[in-house]
Amino acid sequence: MKRSGDDHVFEGDFHLTLPIVSEYADQFGSLFIQQKLETVTTKEKDTVFNEIMPQAYSLMTNVFGKYVLQKFSEHGSATQIRELAEQLTGHVLTLSLQMYGCRVIQKAFPQDSSLAAQKEQNLKHVQLKRNKI
Repeated sequence: MKRSGDDHVFEGDFHLTLPIVSEYADQFGSLFIQQKLETVTTKEKDTVFNEIMPQAYSLMTNVFGKYVLQKFSEHGSATQIRELAEQLTGHVLTLSLQMYGCRVIQKAFPQDSSLAAQKEQNLKHVQLKRNKI
């Protein structure tokens, strides 16, 4: 993978011979990796995953890196998703309060809108009962 000139056009296929983690901090490198994660072979995906895992926490708090991890949560194997989730252990509060980390937490713990609507309805019901007492 190489960029040509200042226009950030990527050329070549997805050979993983360079440090992928260095690309996450770059908007176009991150976008390229995200797009490729949708179509690469399992072997290539494993290679990227093994390279980014040691830097998972710093990726979670990076403006572009978070997108790479979010894409893995969509296109990674069950084992990879579990390993990413394990990286959250002990960091949920810190990440929740961090500008970019909070997006990773939101993706990891999506809110079911039907469940939220039911909770809101139950809360209104309880409030109505309290007002009648």
